[in-house]
Amino acid sequence: MTFTLTCAGRRTGRRYGRLVPPAFAGRITFHGLVAGEDMPELYRRADVFCAPSLGPETAGVALLEAMAAGAVVVASRVPGYDEVVHDGVDGLLVPPREPRALAAALRGLLDDPGSRVRLTHEGLRSVRRYDWERVAGEIEGCTTRSRGGGGNRCRAAAASSANCSPTSTSIHITARTA
Repeated sequence: MTFTLTCAGRRTGRRYGRLVPPAFAGRITFHGLVAGEDMPELYRRADVFCAPSLGPETAGVALLEAMAAGAVVVASRVPGYDEVVHDGVDGLLVPPREPRALAAALRGLLDDPGSRVRLTHEGLRSVRRYDWERVAGEIEGCTTRSRGGGGNRCRAAAASSANCSPTSTSIHITARTA
């Protein structure tokens, strides 16, 4: 199996570059902090998008963007991410701080193109839930219903829509099979 690894995030090169074994030096690229407008291209080039966050995330926007670009998502099972990715359905979730579980999930996807295709398809389907037109329609419906006493449903829809605020700050790794 041949792969390349592209890492984006603050201080990734300084922090992790020294840990790369010489045998992998030519296959790993550290981009540092990537401008938002440049991320879609990185997502599109990836077969697998990995977000090994260590703690709660307020939103899974980066996961949604990767899914929308056709990358399979492997992420830590942390609050926020677990509301976006449904383990084994449209992506994979692994326990945080368990590098062997993360490596096994990534290796499994790289070795099994059928699973990648299935998870990519389901990810593309799942991400439609967060389409801005749909979310705006739900919020508009909430405003209308709240005037008529539908407050509980409105709070649920607003909480669901809140998952779309762009506040993710984790380091993201994309892998591409060659």
